[in-house]
Amino acid sequence: MENKDEYVKRLHKQIDEWNAQIDELRRKADEAHGEAQMEYHKQLDELEGKQQVLREYMDDLNNASHEAWKDMKDGADSAWTEFDAAFRRAWDRFK
Repeated sequence: MENKDEYVKRLHKQIDEWNAQIDELRRKADEAHGEAQMEYHKQLDELEGKQQVLREYMDDLNNASHEAWKDMKDGADSAWTEFDAAFRRAWDRFK
């Protein structure tokens, strides 16, 4: 089982990768026109909302004791899975 530091480090790495990909999606959205642009920005808004939830979990995990983080991990995993699914949907729509 991962310890807290390994888990947080892995999450940070994945979030950094997602941020780079979201920047790419934002560029594509800005280049689109009409309804496509509106749909892309809607998807990005959804991602940003879910990303904020992830950031809050990350802050909580960073501040949690090594014992408390185990209890918080399930919530973080759930938020992580939800964001990943939303990201994949958005990525597929931008193709």
